[in-house]
Amino acid sequence: MIPHAAAPLIMEKLFVWRFGKWSILKAAFFLAAFFTCMIPMTENKLLLCVIQSLNGFSLGLVFPLMLGMSIEKIGAEKRATAMGGYQALYALGIFGGPFAAGILNSWMGLKAGFFFAAALGLTATVFAAAWDKKPASYKMFKAK
Repeated sequence: MIPHAAAPLIMEKLFVWRFGKWSILKAAFFLAAFFTCMIPMTENKLLLCVIQSLNGFSLGLVFPLMLGMSIEKIGAEKRATAMGGYQALYALGIFGGPFAAGILNSWMGLKAGFFFAAALGLTATVFAAAWDKKPASYKMFKAK
């Protein structure tokens, strides 16, 4: 949790201004997927701690970026509504992800949940890459 908490504190000063938010988001999703995939294959406790720390740092980059990007192009009068929508979707993921992982774990063993989470991270990387250059397709929420 320490790297997860430290990442947002240094993200803007060290990464975003240099590489851009979309590049950081894609890299963070990919790295989180990679490190999550490595967890069930790691047998050394020290290496597991390092992988967990790097995974936590990657996720610590994802969450504040997603929060900020979810409302940055929304008009000020609609930002609270947009954040409520973001949190509702986030809550579905908080329930649905572990639920699906639990089913996979029961069916295929504990490693399946980690591979499932890594696959979701890779999927998020692909979506972030696709949306990176795509112009906004919404009209009613655009900032004035």
